[in-house]
Amino acid sequence: MLTDHTYQAFGGHLNAAWVGATCELVLDVINGRVGRKFSKEIGLNLFEFSN
Repeated sequence: MLTDHTYQAFGGHLNAAWVGATCELVLDVINGRVGRKFSKEIGLNLFEFSN
């Protein structure tokens, strides 16, 4: 979990990672909404981006 300068919390998911002596992360803001939509072709819920 991360916070901004006003301590508003932001959460997310990290499914797996290997971290050695150091770790560098790059975060980016995605404008709009991120949801999930089932793909019959793949059989999984995939990301769906909308404004």
